[in-house]
Amino acid sequence: MRTRLDACLRAVNEVLLGKEAQVRLALACLLARGHLLVEDMPGMGKTTLSHALAKVLGLEFQRIQFTSDLLPGDILGTSVFDKDSGQFVFHPGPIFAELVLADEINRATPKSQSALLEAMEEGQVTIEGETRPLPEPFFVIATQNPVSSGGTFALPESQLDRFLMRVSLGYPAKAAEKALLLGEARRDLLVRLEPLLERAELLTIQDAVSQVRVSDALVDYVLRLVEATRTQPQFAWGLSPRGSLALLAAARAWAFLDGRDYVIPEDVQAVLPTVVGHRLRERADATGHGGGAWCSGCCARCRRSDDRDFPYARATPVRVLPRFRERWLLRRIPPASSVRLDQRRIFIMPTAVGLAFFVALLLMLLTAINYQNSLAYGLTFLLGSVYLVTILHTWRNLAGLVLQAGGTSAAFVGEQARLRVRLESRGRAYQAVALGWPVSGLRLLDVPAGGTVEVELSLPTQRRGWLRPGRVRVESRFPLGLLVAWSWSIWNWRRWSTRARWPASDCHRAAYRTARRRGCRPAPAASTIIRGSSPGSRAIRAGACTGRPIPVGRACW
Repeated sequence: MRTRLDACLRAVNEVLLGKEAQVRLALACLLARGHLLVEDMPGMGKTTLSHALAKVLGLEFQRIQFTSDLLPGDILGTSVFDKDSGQFVFHPGPIFAELVLADEINRATPKSQSALLEAMEEGQVTIEGETRPLPEPFFVIATQNPVSSGGTFALPESQLDRFLMRVSLGYPAKAAEKALLLGEARRDLLVRLEPLLERAELLTIQDAVSQVRVSDALVDYVLRLVEATRTQPQFAWGLSPRGSLALLAAARAWAFLDGRDYVIPEDVQAVLPTVVGHRLRERADATGHGGGAWCSGCCARCRRSDDRDFPYARATPVRVLPRFRERWLLRRIPPASSVRLDQRRIFIMPTAVGLAFFVALLLMLLTAINYQNSLAYGLTFLLGSVYLVTILHTWRNLAGLVLQAGGTSAAFVGEQARLRVRLESRGRAYQAVALGWPVSGLRLLDVPAGGTVEVELSLPTQRRGWLRPGRVRVESRFPLGLLVAWSWSIWNWRRWSTRARWPASDCHRAAYRTARRRGCRPAPAASTIIRGSSPGSRAIRAGACTGRPIPVGRACW
């Protein structure tokens, strides 16, 4: 399906030169079962875009030229008396088509404009008390001239809200306009366009778009954006629930066109100005274009900001050691895929209970010295010897234990990353060994003598990009809980989580395509890609797959 859609995009771009982004947005709008509003000056290619889409998608096409004297019956149809049968026979209007071009919609009166409300929202029309369904798929492309043009009627908010997107074609680039002047007439190219999709295939693709997955974290991100529009004092009103649903549907379609079955924040940012711009209106702007400017500025700030300023990205809480201590630990416990705990890697300290026990021993010793009580001396030294023996047993409960990094599995943003660790005993048994990250809780387990235990650790993935799990803490308070022996183990794990700025350039993408052609995949234990990674991140993964270094280029978002 993706190949057929790419062919459709190429065919339309050959007719409408230099408007790749607008063509992609128009196709995404159709796949999301929405409707498109194209606003621009006359002669920019608005009608050509609708004709080209209808041709390559094989849709039945009807054009309605909106004028000031247009009536709702001219759009919906009317009943005409048949003298032969003696009954009124309904003659459907041009609205009963799969792709309807409402040309210069703002030149008609509000009465005629309102004839499209039920059709665009519910996919049906009610005429003379009878409801008639419209064909599927049903897609309306409306063109309008700027409100500053003469003879126009501004679309009401209820009509604007029915359109999923509003795009503006704008002037073409110099190279595109030169090719337009030297090439064939656009009408001749439209005649030669062939359908590249069948109706059944298009309906299947629309169903697949609605099944694109969205994580809870991304929904929270969308809700933050929606809430921002409702609390900004510059807007007369905020986004309605229909607007938030439209934003999510458009993001799903954009992700599908990008070849993914999941949505990432970049998809939301790509469609945000076109979906939200016509639904917002600044108090001081009567033209209704202030919302688009705010959305563009919001996306620009999101791309420039770091994690602490970005409302979606929140850093995973990881314990940060002082720099000098970190360097010392790296020298003492270097990263490895397998770690055997020995004297250099094990640290031991008294617990709170152990400190209280030690203070009690000191008080008992002072009491024995003060009163010269032999029984107090004996009890103090007996308990002191127990304390010393406990130090040895607590240390031995970790000494010799082997920890190995197991495999990892893919995770979606907002889910728990699963990382497996294998604990191996090459001698005695180990009891009540705790393993994990302090921020997510430690897992308690026993390792039998000469046996192996595999445990699955979880860490929240709230960000896209490389998530370094950090040092895994392994500790033991066996046997009495007076002391805690612990060690830090770090492996060469990498996981994909949410937004992280990774350098990427054309060479990254070339490396990624090369890796895909070779069909190679990295080992699961070496790196795991999270569903929600950017092209630059995928390119880095491809470079690891090909075994070639990837030069650093410009930042990819």
